[in-house]
Amino acid sequence: MVPISTGGACNKRYWSFTLSTNVSMAQWIEWSISGTEWKWKVRKVGANLCQTDGWYATDCITFWIKSNYDVDITFSGFSNLYNPTSIDPYIEVWYAWGEFNVPPPKTNAVWIPADSLNNYVWHLTDSQDLHDGLSFKLWNMIHVTNCNSACEYSDEGTVTIELKLIKPWIDPQTGYFL
Repeated sequence: MVPISTGGACNKRYWSFTLSTNVSMAQWIEWSISGTEWKWKVRKVGANLCQTDGWYATDCITFWIKSNYDVDITFSGFSNLYNPTSIDPYIEVWYAWGEFNVPPPKTNAVWIPADSLNNYVWHLTDSQDLHDGLSFKLWNMIHVTNCNSACEYSDEGTVTIELKLIKPWIDPQTGYFL
């Protein structure tokens, strides 16, 4: 409420004034992810049903997001899988997302190499679809070679979801009123 003084005093029969209603709507978000890890178990270099020798892809993670304004999703710390004791210490990794139900071909431009993901911004524009909620499959593809030794390979990265319109009366760290 913003107090704006008004009033009057005399014998006038009618007094009029205007009341107004204004709303400052904060940006909100709801999101969920069905998992935070791809756990590969590779028996040997070979062909699977969807890819060619040494190339493997899976979705197994679903991401859902709903918001009332633009959202940016950024990535940091992603790299190829690594184990320093292996003859070939790296297993190459790519990431993709979309509504497709089978893995895209390995040559499809939707695949982003792990190192390139760190410079990528996934921008979701304010839309009716975003207000209703969007669902995506998160895909992971690896390339295993004959020189990858029998050992454990790993990498971790961080995904950050950023609301693009924080109101000045919202604490951006807590999401509560200032």
